[in-house]
Amino acid sequence: METLTSGAQAPLLFCPAPGGQMRTARGTARLLLVCFLASCTGLGNSGTDVRIRNATTEAVTVTEVGQGPGGHDLVSRVGAAEERVSLWHFTNLPFGIGGGSKITVRATSETDQPLFCHSFSFDDLRSSQGLVSIKGGQLDCR
Repeated sequence: METLTSGAQAPLLFCPAPGGQMRTARGTARLLLVCFLASCTGLGNSGTDVRIRNATTEAVTVTEVGQGPGGHDLVSRVGAAEERVSLWHFTNLPFGIGGGSKITVRATSETDQPLFCHSFSFDDLRSSQGLVSIKGGQLDCR
């Protein structure tokens, strides 16, 4: 990085860019502005925040189908009355809203007995303010 001063102005910083070109602080500021605006409009959406609350009296193993790295299942242990935060990636959503794919959550007891299984759409999640409450006996998916 080089610093140049010109007259009474503040120093200008030059940062090397790919290909050996130099990028000015103003150019970097423009790039940051574009990235900020894109994130506000949903372009390049990084996912939907989800809170998974275990509303049972025992620890459960929670499986978020297809939400792990590379599309694998994300499996975690959630203690009784505990909550964990996750990030879900819905597909086929126009501009980040509306219908599209569903994400399935399964929970089993420590003895591998099914306790919970439900598939959530983006609209389901939005109507519950991003909260998935694991309750024993809700088994409406396979």
